[in-house]
Amino acid sequence: MPYAALAGYVVFAALAFGWRSWVHWKRTGSTGYRGVSGRPGSLEWWGGLLFVVAIVLTPLAALLQARGTLAPPVALPAPLALGLGGALYAAGLAGTLWSQLAMGDSWRVGVDEGERTTLVTRGRSASCATRSSPSW
Repeated sequence: MPYAALAGYVVFAALAFGWRSWVHWKRTGSTGYRGVSGRPGSLEWWGGLLFVVAIVLTPLAALLQARGTLAPPVALPAPLALGLGGALYAAGLAGTLWSQLAMGDSWRVGVDEGERTTLVTRGRSASCATRSSPSW
């Protein structure tokens, strides 16, 4: 099962970071990545640093479980774990992609204090209505 989790993580990363960055770049000429910002030790800096740590530790946990070094936190029967995990994964992936697309040209990873983007005040359908055709 750790290999299924690892495969899911790779797909999630490819879509939520790779594909979304490509869409953003095609629309704006920028990937949307701003990196870790803030004065070292500030809340902004810690938020960015912990985000990077989470990106690294998530697949590492699956690899350690595959090697037998790390036990799963909860032992569930395999069919239940796959079904429940698969449903939660699909809902999370769909929600992430929907939310990212709803942000339109204002989507970013990280903060640049000097950069100003349009405030997104409506959901996905409203942001699509402002474009005559999707550019992705």
